[in-house]
Amino acid sequence: MLMLLFLPLLLFGCVKKEVLATPQPIIAASPTPTPIPPDELSCEKRDASLIDSCYLEEAKSAKSEVACGKIRDVSLRTECLTFIAKYTKIYDICDKISYESEKYKCYSEVAHAKDDVAVCYKIPSSQEKDECLGRFADPSADAAKCEAISLVTKRNSCLLELAQRLNQPSVCERMLGALERDSCRQGIAVRMNYLSICDEIENQDRASNCYIKIAQIRNEVAICEMINEPPEGKSLCYVSMANATNSSALCAKAQIESYRKYCYDLFAIKYQQKICATYNQEFNPNLECEKIMAAKFPSKKCTLDIGIPESAPDGFCWLCRVKCAA
Repeated sequence: MLMLLFLPLLLFGCVKKEVLATPQPIIAASPTPTPIPPDELSCEKRDASLIDSCYLEEAKSAKSEVACGKIRDVSLRTECLTFIAKYTKIYDICDKISYESEKYKCYSEVAHAKDDVAVCYKIPSSQEKDECLGRFADPSADAAKCEAISLVTKRNSCLLELAQRLNQPSVCERMLGALERDSCRQGIAVRMNYLSICDEIENQDRASNCYIKIAQIRNEVAICEMINEPPEGKSLCYVSMANATNSSALCAKAQIESYRKYCYDLFAIKYQQKICATYNQEFNPNLECEKIMAAKFPSKKCTLDIGIPESAPDGFCWLCRVKCAA
């Protein structure tokens, strides 16, 4: 009987205790990084004319002034530093801007972004300081008076005048009509030389026109690269800057062929001369015009055009028109 009672204990003692292993975590293999194409490694790998624009976009994307310091063009570097100063609300960044007037505009942007009128008093120039302080004027009261006008055209005129006086694109938002609002924004952007306001313009044609006008004011070709839509905008910008800077080399940057041809035509050498012949004389006006072209422009690539013959006292006359590439 006692044997039966101890039998389970004996059997338990004979059973080998199995130790379970602690499960180990499964470590996933690290994915192989996708190689970066050589042309995307850095802005320095870009075409020389696009390097500064690349650094500007890099700075705006990273919200860091580091890339601003790599921009060679003064105007674009100023635009970059102003953007970062406004975003970070750190007015000390403005001190890195070379031109005094642009530095004061930067202070004004930071003051408005921080909603801190004290920043305006760091501007030594009375005119720029007044403009900065003017941005803190509450446009709502005056705008309300404009909005009380029932006639839409007069209402918009009142708001436009107020927006221009205060240099406040926010007042433009109260105007009725998308084109009227965009026109108001463009006017302030061009007058204040602020590219950032061009970004707020809804109509693509007006937005590209805003960029073109500021590019002309700053004499800065790189701004053309900021135009994405419409497709004609960028080509028109390069044609405009080619004409403004008297540089036919910029014509090649116009992507649309019709704009490119028009651009080259602006720099074409044009010459015309009247050639005449008597009734009895065998005369080929085309050959005569070719002789004139060869004599006048021996090393140029030219085309000729013969006008409609006109009566002369003893025969006929033609207008030989020659156009040569610059």
